Amino acid sequence: MGLAEGCARLIAGEGNELLVFNSLPWDRFGYVKVSEPLPNTQGMGDGYLALVKAPSVGYSVLKPLSPVEPVRLVEDGGGFVLENSRVSARVNLDGTVASVVDKASGRGLLRGLGNVIVAYENAPGWSDAWDVERGFEETAFTIRASEHAVVARGPLYAGVRFTYRFRRSTIIQEVGLYADSPRLDFKTTIRLVDRELLYKAWFSFDVNTDEAIFDAPYTPIKRSTVRNTSWDLARFEVPMHRWVSLSECCFGVALLNDGKYAVTVRGGDVGLTLARTPIFPDPTTDLDEVTFTYSVMPHNGDIVTVHRAALELNTPMLIVKGKAGEASLIRLEPSNLTLEAVKLSEDDDNALIIRVSEIANARGVGQLTLPFKPRRAVETNIIEDEEGEELAIEENKVKIKYKNKQTKTIKIWKS
Repeated sequence: MGLAEGCARLIAGEGNELLVFNSLPWDRFGYVKVSEPLPNTQGMGDGYLALVKAPSVGYSVLKPLSPVEPVRLVEDGGGFVLENSRVSARVNLDGTVASVVDKASGRGLLRGLGNVIVAYENAPGWSDAWDVERGFEETAFTIRASEHAVVARGPLYAGVRFTYRFRRSTIIQEVGLYADSPRLDFKTTIRLVDRELLYKAWFSFDVNTDEAIFDAPYTPIKRSTVRNTSWDLARFEVPMHRWVSLSECCFGVALLNDGKYAVTVRGGDVGLTLARTPIFPDPTTDLDEVTFTYSVMPHNGDIVTVHRAALELNTPMLIVKGKAGEASLIRLEPSNLTLEAVKLSEDDDNALIIRVSEIANARGVGQLTLPFKPRRAVETNIIEDEEGEELAIEENKVKIKYKNKQTKTIKIWKS
């Protein structure tokens, strides 16, 4: 049992009712797996998939829901069409994506192929594990899937598994779509044997922009997507956290992930680094099997939507047994504020430390709703010294004044 599941069980209390626990600070729909065939679930081999809802940083009794529209998978001989109420995607027999259409706008996300997996020879010398050669793209090997098989046809999830082989290494990837979800998921398992290689998945997005927005700790950052200066040229591989987004007016495309933190962006072409196999300082680096997921998602240009979708990909809801009921412990508003940390104060066990960040370059007054009426709330610095102003409290709500891309640490006394 992990730490998150242990905390959820502690909060849920003693009991035998199946509860859904959500650790993110907004009400949320999502998918979980259960061990028994309940109504509105879909058998998945290792369990039963269920669409559920849970309140902000809280829990509710598990009640599988029906989607607005079931997901569908159609085979037409030349590939597969995955479609739900939000998007329609066509996947070729070799694992590449021919098209993804956002139904709300009618826009296609791609101007070329998507999910083109390429291996590069990369041997930067003494800094093998830390560096990528500037000219890594000069030795490129495009890898196509050699096998495919349908693994699910709906109504909650549909997916196709593809198998790639390159030299002695294997990539197994499941391209899938959930009902009512805007994300096209690529669940990937890599078994690498060959050394000094760099693997990327490329997407050619149809978005008119000369900059991209990258997730980073506490607030996103912007970088150029063109190579006009020496600084731009040096950014042929850049770090990110959970997502990168390209946007124009009222439309954008995001590439999300749950554990891959390097990317190349060149105009509308985005290459997510999937794996590297250096030999120095450890010749066995990444020899083990690695599993992760990345996703493509259209949006309306709002990075708050992107950020929340990425957090949901990285933070699955949990199923625990506990006392029947529903409770929300924390709620944070508006949506451009993110909850970064909740912990006990370092010097006062009767006080909580809550850290929030603003991610959308906005300012205003936010509201933090708690399960108790605080006695006092004050802003502190990062090491919890009380240097800021006292915050207004209304019943169980704390008012937070915030500015653009600001991170705030708040100390709250329970009684």
